[in-house]
Amino acid sequence: MRPNVQIVSRDGDNFVLNLRNGEYWHLNSSAYTMLTRIADGETVDEVARDISAATSAPEQTVRDDLTELVDQLRKAKLVEVRHS
Repeated sequence: MRPNVQIVSRDGDNFVLNLRNGEYWHLNSSAYTMLTRIADGETVDEVARDISAATSAPEQTVRDDLTELVDQLRKAKLVEVRHS
């Protein structure tokens, strides 16, 4: 996450909030869970594997959804992608 961005869950609503300009993106519960885990340092592969096992969704589908979410947030300048 960029320094001026927070992932927030309040009163059943989940969103990514840009503290600098007040813009926000709503997140469904799955997106919130995935993004929170990524922000906590887990890899896309770790998150996809765990969510796939918990939901019986195909791992590649979860990975693709997570990659798309991160890409959309990157384009909106809400996240930075770091490669290790």
